[in-house]
Amino acid sequence: KNYSYICTKIKLNMYIVISIFVTLALIIDFSIGNLPLELFKSPLNIIILLSIFFYIYIISNNKNKYRYILRIGSLKGVISIFVLFIIFILLSIFLPSTFSTHSWTFTSIILLLIVSLTILIIKQATLILNEIQHTKRWSHQHSIIVHLGVLITIASLLFGSADSSTLYHQSITNIPDNICLTTKGEKETLPFYLISDNIEIIGTSSNIIDYIAEFRTIDKDSTITKHTSRPNHPAHFDGYDIYISDFKTSDFSDSKQITYIINKSPWKYVTYFGIILSIIGLLILFIRK
Repeated sequence: KNYSYICTKIKLNMYIVISIFVTLALIIDFSIGNLPLELFKSPLNIIILLSIFFYIYIISNNKNKYRYILRIGSLKGVISIFVLFIIFILLSIFLPSTFSTHSWTFTSIILLLIVSLTILIIKQATLILNEIQHTKRWSHQHSIIVHLGVLITIASLLFGSADSSTLYHQSITNIPDNICLTTKGEKETLPFYLISDNIEIIGTSSNIIDYIAEFRTIDKDSTITKHTSRPNHPAHFDGYDIYISDFKTSDFSDSKQITYIINKSPWKYVTYFGIILSIIGLLILFIRK
């Protein structure tokens, strides 16, 4: 009976910790507004992320002192926070004016998920190391690969969000230009010039199937590179993904105005690695069973 009471108390405290954390974030949201993304700009995002991992490691080595916090890293804790994460995603879709993905609440849920997954991974890694030390083989706890992949994916999406940018570039054929507009309507200069050469329209004027833009880029060393871009097949240059978005033709001249969407996401390869790792982990679990 005493053991059941203690277990119930620990579980209750775990949910209390989660509830307090999310409630404080909700209060901040309704009092001062959304989270400023500048908090996660490089190199501050790296420092914050490493600090989180460092303090989790310290907490994990003091199990008796932080046993209530460590309970978040149980499988039930991870599932509870992940359900909370899904609920907030749905709320942000149906009630975007009230629940924003740039809010303190959403960030607090992701941070809780990162903390819980990290604690769970540390527990699993400890069991794996003990098993290898005693039996010289690794026979269970393969779900750590999936958990590690999910952790990398979620962490990269949050901490890489401020380093990502979306720019809109309007180009007139045969005229070099490097001025873009941000999503807020502010001007930003590209580190290279873009010159549109031509746009090939596939289909008829009433039924356009596809269109392909041909353009050149000129970098700071005056190196000219030719590219082609389609709506769902961007060109890649200097860390940027260049999509063709729209175009306008003129009845009075041969010039065409082409609109490009230019994305830069330096953390995308980290995100891809996390997704691939999760898929590999799922395949291993499927094969092992």
